[in-house]
Amino acid sequence: MTDAETLELTELCNALADDRLTEAQRVQLNERLAASEEARVFYVRFAGMNASLCDYSSELQADAPAPPKPKIIRHPMAWWAGIGAIAASLVAAFVLHEKPAVDPAPSVAWLTGSKDAQWNGSGGPQPGDSLERGQRLDLQSGLAEVTFDSGARVVLEGPTSLEVESAWAASLKSGVLTTSTPSEAAGFRVANTAVAVTNLGGDVRIETDHTGGAEVVALNGSAETAAPGRAEKVLLKSKQARHFTGGGAMPVADLDKKLSRFAQRAGLERKGRPVKLTQGSNARTVAFWVRIAKDATPGQQAEIAGFGRQKSNPLRVAWNTTPEHGLLGALRTELAGESIVGRTSLRDGEWHHVAVMIVGGKKTGRLELKQYVDGQLEGTKMLARKKVDGGDAREFVHAGDPMVGGELDKLIFADRPLTPFELRTLIDTNALPGGV
Repeated sequence: MTDAETLELTELCNALADDRLTEAQRVQLNERLAASEEARVFYVRFAGMNASLCDYSSELQADAPAPPKPKIIRHPMAWWAGIGAIAASLVAAFVLHEKPAVDPAPSVAWLTGSKDAQWNGSGGPQPGDSLERGQRLDLQSGLAEVTFDSGARVVLEGPTSLEVESAWAASLKSGVLTTSTPSEAAGFRVANTAVAVTNLGGDVRIETDHTGGAEVVALNGSAETAAPGRAEKVLLKSKQARHFTGGGAMPVADLDKKLSRFAQRAGLERKGRPVKLTQGSNARTVAFWVRIAKDATPGQQAEIAGFGRQKSNPLRVAWNTTPEHGLLGALRTELAGESIVGRTSLRDGEWHHVAVMIVGGKKTGRLELKQYVDGQLEGTKMLARKKVDGGDAREFVHAGDPMVGGELDKLIFADRPLTPFELRTLIDTNALPGGV
């Protein structure tokens, strides 16, 4: 889609979400979705953003897997062919993905990189730390990179103050940042008192000033911008910029010089805390490649791997065999009486990468269970615990039994949760990045 088509579709989706869609707009939206695979993909991503959930993207299939490393295959979601059915599905999608009143899992981002970072106050987050909803980051100097569970990355340039709001949103209190969104994170939003910026894909720089204004530069890609209290929206394409104040939006002077200066930013260091690969003791992450046969039936072994931390309370990783609990064939993780069901069917005869992590402990006072498929977060659940310490996540033991109707490969355990950058490197290379 062109930038103009993207902006138009965004407005239609906003109107639907706000319950102000006119009949003419409804017909227009139905026609767009019926005619365009790209528009349907955009709509699914928008629904995920609206609900502060992650990764409702549906991507075209990649090439077939080539040994020795399996390839990720993703499948487009099935859509009804009839326009009337599409209209019904639109309403159902927003009902099904309605944001819960209380977020069941507070961690929504990670500190994934830094360079000469100095934080205000005592201490400060370190690369590899998870970040909670509502957590404020006050960077005094240097650079720091935050990766959100949606896949969006934000680089802070000190002095900068940022509040983490959700996997899809952040609030810039002061300073300078650059947002980078891959396709699955399109729609990530950063707001401050002068402007709200929705990154539609690419790199967007936002800089506040002492007057309360903000300068927005689309380094590449595009972004939708809107000043508080104003109905009109400004679409910025690559190499375009506006300065926002209480009086509206104005052109940016000396833009070419600024673009040249921005291109010379210092690189980040993604060296984080060491990761110890373990055979089960103190494990906080288990990751592996899995392939489930297309004709695998619920009557066959659904368990992919079992981790007997306690006989009465094991961690179980399986593919879902109960349709009323979620998509048949999706990843299902169970621990401590809680379960998560993902959104991607593993039962397609292709290789998928699976990672299950336990986040939290003494430092945060909470424990969360998270599961990833092909590098994308597909569910998170708080674990109800009276005692929260490292012992709660120990002694994972691989069941070791051969799978019926499936294959397992490249199984690893790590002694801490992996950051999105580390997980992506593991998927691409079957090894963790150097220096961690």
